[in-house]
Amino acid sequence: MGSSRGKAPPRGPQGEPATKKRRHARSTPPREELPSINTELEMAKAELRSSNEKLATLNQELQDRSLQLARALDYANRIVEMTRDPLLILDRSLRVERASRAFYDHFQVAPEETEGHLLHELGNGRWDIPPLRRALEEVFLKGAPLHDVEVEHEFPKIGCRILVVNARTLRHESGHERILLVLGDKTPAKSTAKGRATLLPTEQGAWVSAEEADRIKDEFVATLSHELRGPLNAMVGWVQILRDSGIDEATKERGRAAIERGVKAQTRLIEDLLDYSRMVTGKLRLVQRLTDLVPVAEAAVEGVRSAADAKEIRFQVTTESAKAMVLGDPDRLQQVALNLVSNAVKFTPRGGHVEVWIGRVGTSMRLRVSDTGQGIARDFLPHVFERFRQAVGGPGRIQSGLGLGLSIVKQLVQLHGGSVEADSPGEGEGATFTVALPIPPLLLHLTDSGQAEVPMESTAAEKAWTELDRTMLEGVRLLVVEDEADSREMLVTAFEQCGAQVSVASSAREAMEVLRRVIPDAVVCDIGLPGEDGHEFIRKVRGVEVERGGRIPALALTAYAGPEDRKKALAAGFDMHVAKPAAPADLVARVALLAGSRGK
Repeated sequence: MGSSRGKAPPRGPQGEPATKKRRHARSTPPREELPSINTELEMAKAELRSSNEKLATLNQELQDRSLQLARALDYANRIVEMTRDPLLILDRSLRVERASRAFYDHFQVAPEETEGHLLHELGNGRWDIPPLRRALEEVFLKGAPLHDVEVEHEFPKIGCRILVVNARTLRHESGHERILLVLGDKTPAKSTAKGRATLLPTEQGAWVSAEEADRIKDEFVATLSHELRGPLNAMVGWVQILRDSGIDEATKERGRAAIERGVKAQTRLIEDLLDYSRMVTGKLRLVQRLTDLVPVAEAAVEGVRSAADAKEIRFQVTTESAKAMVLGDPDRLQQVALNLVSNAVKFTPRGGHVEVWIGRVGTSMRLRVSDTGQGIARDFLPHVFERFRQAVGGPGRIQSGLGLGLSIVKQLVQLHGGSVEADSPGEGEGATFTVALPIPPLLLHLTDSGQAEVPMESTAAEKAWTELDRTMLEGVRLLVVEDEADSREMLVTAFEQCGAQVSVASSAREAMEVLRRVIPDAVVCDIGLPGEDGHEFIRKVRGVEVERGGRIPALALTAYAGPEDRKKALAAGFDMHVAKPAAPADLVARVALLAGSRGK
């Protein structure tokens, strides 16, 4: 039988070795401890699930917070980009972290030149503004915002600007601080305000000038009304007196003379107004030629001789040489001389003295008119050549006139390239007016014997109403078209007294009916007719056959007296244009010229 070492180890009831069973029995907890361990495991699992849920919730919150921050940052960036004023975000060292698009556009810089740089280093150090730098450092130190601090500085590329600075700190949860800096450019507003301050005195002066001009205008209108009504009153009165057949011939002559003076006075007023209107609108044209000032001045003196004699005023005309040649319009120069000597006579008291001197001074010819009259106040002297200005205006004025004469003198002299000056020691001390006209360069070195004599003509405003030639229109057939009865009757009377056979019409329609019956040698037609005006009438006449009167010579007699009115009348088909009022003798001569019957 074998030994005991070869025997198999004892086995347990389940057939396992007894030693293994014993080891297992020792590592396995007791059966009563298993429920407690399971409970702990379940609790650990629950805690793990709860922690996972919390972590998921925190993660979601972090994601939501990150999204909110991204949205807030985007919103802030949009605000920064949309702001109109330049804006900077600076850190504690005043280094630029961010700048708005308005900053780049306004100061004409690029992001790479700005972001990451210290504020005072921008523009190669040209942004170093000590007052601004100190103020921003105070914002960090004290935490107090900066409100509307003005800084004037010369900036690169844009020059000197006036900035209004606002700044405040921005504190982050992390503790980091930044400065939000807003730079408002108030240069345009300051310039506007400065301009307004500068313009204010000018505007106030303009307001005063406008009020003065309005006063002068009202005074001028009142003066014009007076100057027109005065002669009209005398003319109307004398016309009524002359209707009385019982008055003697001497009274009739005085009446006719008064009416003629009134007509001439009104003619001068209208001519002055038209002349001034042409001057200020640039429509006055000079017909210049070599003109001798000596006969010009002598003719002016003779024009006022009767008025001077009536006041016992002594005239003295002095010339340095026989001739005083200038280049100018003789009619307009005589108008200048006549206005000056007329003023001298007007403002010189009875028994006074007027001197006219003509001579050469340097390269100009001088016409000097001096008087011993009432003189000119020193404060009014600078205004003496202004239009409508009179030293004493309104009802209290001493002398008649519109206040245009000296203004016209100045304008005419300037149109000739000359100058005119006025001088007076004061009121009651007389006055002196000096006209200087340039001598033509070619005549500067000529002797008196080399100067050509120039025939002189009187001005249109001063033409006399001469006696009518009773045979000038003999046998001439005329058609007078005039709607105003008195003017029509006057024209008929003047033309018939000179031998014309006159047909009349008061409208264009009546005139066309007359032309169908008879073809006249000439037509005198008003422009301002009722219905169809004179322009339409003459166009109709020019539109018919020559055999039916299509080329009848026609004269426009009208109150529309401007240069443009003349051009319009001639363009419509008239052969001549004559402004109202016109002297009968002048009209007769013009009609005779049109009709070709002067020698008949």
